[in-house]
Amino acid sequence: MIERPIPAQFVHAIAGVLLLAACAGGRSAAPESAEPGAGRARPVLESVRPARPDDRAAAARAAWLERQEAARRGAPAAPSAPAAAGTATPGQKGSPGKLLIFSSVTGHVPVGDVQRSTARTPEQRENERVAELERALEAERAREERPQEAGSDVSAPPPAAPGSESGVLSAPVAPAPPELDPAQLSSETTSVPAGSWANAEDLPVVRRSLDADGNGRPEEVRYFEIETDALLRREEDRDLDGNTDAWSRYEQGVLVERVLDTNADGRPDEWEFYANGRMTLREIDGDHDGTREIAYHYRNDSLAEVRRDTDADGSVDRVENFEHRRRVQLVEDANRDQRMDTWTTYGVVDGQEVVARIERDPQGRGKPSVFESYRAEAGKPVLEKREEDVDGDGAIDVTQEFERDGTPVAEQVSPL
Repeated sequence: MIERPIPAQFVHAIAGVLLLAACAGGRSAAPESAEPGAGRARPVLESVRPARPDDRAAAARAAWLERQEAARRGAPAAPSAPAAAGTATPGQKGSPGKLLIFSSVTGHVPVGDVQRSTARTPEQRENERVAELERALEAERAREERPQEAGSDVSAPPPAAPGSESGVLSAPVAPAPPELDPAQLSSETTSVPAGSWANAEDLPVVRRSLDADGNGRPEEVRYFEIETDALLRREEDRDLDGNTDAWSRYEQGVLVERVLDTNADGRPDEWEFYANGRMTLREIDGDHDGTREIAYHYRNDSLAEVRRDTDADGSVDRVENFEHRRRVQLVEDANRDQRMDTWTTYGVVDGQEVVARIERDPQGRGKPSVFESYRAEAGKPVLEKREEDVDGDGAIDVTQEFERDGTPVAEQVSPL
């Protein structure tokens, strides 16, 4: 048999493959005879993870070796491996795994039904509005962990909710009822039984209803005084599901109270009170358990106080006070023992809200015994001095001061 020299191009090709395999760390695809469990499907998150360069190198090396072995045996070569997970081939549609993850994260594409409509109902939009307002003042809790060390960053101002230019810091204007075409209204004189609206006796009224689709379930009903024709009450079906979900009360035709059912469960979960055309109080049952966890108090068209029950135990554990649409104080029950124990005072430096002082009651005596003073450095609060009344007699026993860089200075201890 005549031996022929191996072409240089073939040698170079083999060398390139071996070099590529060496860079890949010698990894190769697991054979079918691998130990039990090796052939099990990977978790969804892993199955849609884009293939890494060393994965592709190992796969290419394994495929090349398989083709070489098939050529040596004279058997047909196995078809090329499909594209790596996470890299779709032309015309390839999203896999169930990708659909599951996308649906879970965004909520826009239901699992198993990519064609389902994602349009929001009026009730869903109202829920989003309330949730956005809640997040506006709740989001700051993530960055406000009561600074314990010098240089703690608690300078960021509270985020404003969307809506008016001042967000929730400005008292919302009382919503006015829209004009309705009298020709589309059904009118009748009726009587409201005593106690229905906290009325001491039967109340004769004029009832005017709008049933635009003629299904016998009005989208809106309004009640008026017979003598003055002043609006007394308004009931709405805002999501058009056939059930009333908003109740408004008027005095002399002026809105004074509105109650909302934002999740269509038949139970109110938001209460709004108005005076002189502006909101004065808003209470929200965010988890729909029948208990109001948050209250926004407005005074002189601006937010004055926010009271929260953050753990839904029926006790307020967080109170924020505002002046001139700026937060000036935060009072907290940090350890959730139903007693306030942390008082934070805010100042304004260069137009930005920053922490100026924090007082704490770590012993639960009912009054603060630890006092921390802060100064503003580049718009951020830096701990300047910490004082402590160790024995609770009202006199400072330990004083610790800090340098501009946060380095503590020697403690000053007063004799007890």
